[in-house]
Amino acid sequence: MQNYTDKFRGSPGRDGASSYKVPQENHRPAKTLPPFVDRGWRAGLPACANVDLAQRVPAIVAVGGGKGGAGKSLLSANLGAQLANAGRKVLLIDLDLGAANLHTYFGIGIPNKNLAQFLVYQNIPFRSIQLPSGIDGLQIICGGRDESWADMGEFGFGSFSLLWDALLGAECGEFDVVLLDLGAGIQKYTIDFFTSAHLGIVTVLPEATSIENSYSFLKATLIRLIENSGLRSSSCAAADEVRQQLFHSGSSLGKGGYLRKLESLRATYPELVDHLLSALKGRNLGLVVNQVRSQRDIDVGQSMVSVTRSYFGFDALYLGHLNYDDAAWKSLRNNRLLTVDFPYSLLARRIYEISRTVDTTVGLAPTNSSKVRRKVL
Repeated sequence: MQNYTDKFRGSPGRDGASSYKVPQENHRPAKTLPPFVDRGWRAGLPACANVDLAQRVPAIVAVGGGKGGAGKSLLSANLGAQLANAGRKVLLIDLDLGAANLHTYFGIGIPNKNLAQFLVYQNIPFRSIQLPSGIDGLQIICGGRDESWADMGEFGFGSFSLLWDALLGAECGEFDVVLLDLGAGIQKYTIDFFTSAHLGIVTVLPEATSIENSYSFLKATLIRLIENSGLRSSSCAAADEVRQQLFHSGSSLGKGGYLRKLESLRATYPELVDHLLSALKGRNLGLVVNQVRSQRDIDVGQSMVSVTRSYFGFDALYLGHLNYDDAAWKSLRNNRLLTVDFPYSLLARRIYEISRTVDTTVGLAPTNSSKVRRKVL
């Protein structure tokens, strides 16, 4: 029987990679774009993230997930390139602390001036760590070497204050999109940056361990949003009580999951729950399934979107899938972007399709549709 993905395959391309021509983009960047400072989005930001309403905030997209090897950096690097090719001005930041490898996709080494230097030693300007990626319109900030992060010691509450100020202040106002490549796991700083995104993307493999880790990542994100909502609404005590009732080992959720339980707690904690629900609706969450080999693998993503909406309460959508393709590891071995090394591969086509959906989701793409999902005032 023919595999579901086989019918989409074209003729073999370079090194045997499947071929599919990616349409060329000719979009002109918008002359002026509104600041992405939706009240619901602000409601879920960490306390250390201060939005200057006088400044234009770029669309923030964060790529994360609970399991390493799920394709976060592959998607981040190539997504950034595709958005830039569409006429967007993009800043791509490697936030996989201690295991930074995003620079490898662009064939560059870790420079002396990188994110670690900026945060640890605090003696260089933010603009000086932005490097040309080789793609017009795309700048990259490398993460830094392990020993540099070790000098930082324990990551405290204000360890990233300089980066928060840069992201939400004038220093990133020139960019249309800031794209964050997060590390694996559910460390506090990782979840904080994921909650800062207008669009958070979770990459997942169609296997039990990856799916389980992704749900753990979503749970950690919901917990953090409860804490952030408590701080933002001056309801910290209520936030602690709600968190206990939702996540205590003895609590019963029933079929409706966390969302139904939250709605039942609204009468007791009206201000906090309203603030939290606003935070949930003020940000989009997208899922991408990587290494797809069959229709069953694709269905994993659709199923997870349904659970993410009804059980967790996130405004979730299915961004698409990435086929299993040798072009992925071959391009990385060549230290080149997949969309550059294998531009006619099926995998490049999938990334192109995801980039168009991301562009529309954050409200940047020109469209005649009235259904553009836009998180702006």
